[in-house]
Amino acid sequence: MRASLVSSYDRPMPETADEIYRRAAGKLRMPPVAEWETFPFDGEMQPRELLPPSSEPIRPGEGGVECSMCERADDTYLWTSEDWRLSAPQRNGLPVVVILQSRAHYGELSALPDDLAAELGMMLSRVERAVLSVGEIGRVHTCRWGDGAEH
Repeated sequence: MRASLVSSYDRPMPETADEIYRRAAGKLRMPPVAEWETFPFDGEMQPRELLPPSSEPIRPGEGGVECSMCERADDTYLWTSEDWRLSAPQRNGLPVVVILQSRAHYGELSALPDDLAAELGMMLSRVERAVLSVGEIGRVHTCRWGDGAEH
């Protein structure tokens, strides 16, 4: 039996943002989070209205212009290196929240040079070990947030 090759031209094009909006607006449903044993809230929740697509806003400090993060002194961070800085936001009820950010502006994770991308994996492991050392931390959750700055 021969496998047939499928050209990328034979596949349908991905939906545009406008097409996704037209298909999904008014149809969002809540996932069954209330059934999850770990979900910490009771009561009725509902999804917000889906807003139509818009252009991406300029990030504060984009391109290194008037960047409040670049202007912060290293001694305001928990830890710094030549390439990275680790900060803690205001207390929020969780035992530990820390933010690891590159010192330089890259904009997107995919723009990190290979050496920093590899170092990022090691840094995340080190940060996790540091958070676990606080004690009585069951799990460390790592998330990537990128809309607030280019760091």
